[in-house]
Formats: sequence, C-alpha cells, structure tokens
Amino acid sequence: MEIRWRSGGTLSLLSLIGANLAPLIGVLVLGWDAGVVVLLYWVENLVLGVYTILRIVFARVPVPLFHAGKLFAIPFFTLHFGGFCAVHGLFIMALFELGGGPGAVFAETSSFPACSSSSSCSGRSSEACGAILRRPSVGW
Repeated sequence: MEIRWRSGGTLSLLSLIGANLAPLIGVLVLGWDAGVVVLLYWVENLVLGVYTILRIVFARVPVPLFHAGKLFAIPFFTLHFGGFCAVHGLFIMALFELGGGPGAVFAETSSFPACSSSSSCSGRSSEACGAILRRPSVGW
C-alpha cells in the first residue's frame, strides 16, 4: 500500500502531530487537569471558526454578484458559531471551575437568603437548600 502526499501534506501531518502532542505533554509533563485540556480544545474550536470565516472571505465565486452572498454568510456564521462557542465556553468555565472565581454551577451557600433558618428551608440540609442554579463567575 502506497501513501500519496498531496502538496502541503508534510506541513499538515506535522500540524496534526503537534496539535495532538500538546495536550499529551501538558498532561504528562506539566500536570494539566481535564479542565485545561477541554479548554485547549475549546480554543482550538475558536481558531477553526476564524479559519472558516477567512475561507468564506477569500472563497472564489463564479459570478462577481455572488460576493454579495458573503455579506449574509459571514455575519450568519459568526452569530451562530460565536453564540455556540460562548455558551460552550461558559459551560466549560463553570463545570471545571476555571476563570479565577467560584465557577461551580450549583453552589452550596448557607448565606443565601432563602436558606436562612427562618425561611421555608428550615429543617432541610444546607446542601439541599444551597443547590440553587446561579450565574457562574468566569473572571473575565
């Protein structure tokens, strides 16, 4: 079986190997945890989004009038992909407690007004009362 390289194949192969070695080295040598690795893959997703926008901008079209379609495609892609990445990034920050602040989605707080001893939560454990969905602090 013969492997045929297309032009730029060596650079593509080296990029692929480097992109997969970075998390491996990070985990084995630098002691990264799962949150950092997932964040790295999320940033890779952002890079691919920017690359896709550049491909749309520089795409060849058979008729010059078709360039007008790019005026719709670029904002459409940016809005939808950007929204996806923003929500995905917030979930990553919250679930892995990244961003420098308390990032857990479910907080255990005894100082929350609804969890005081005179409230409707009296008699319940602070864990049951404190498991309240709150906006995560991402530290930006």
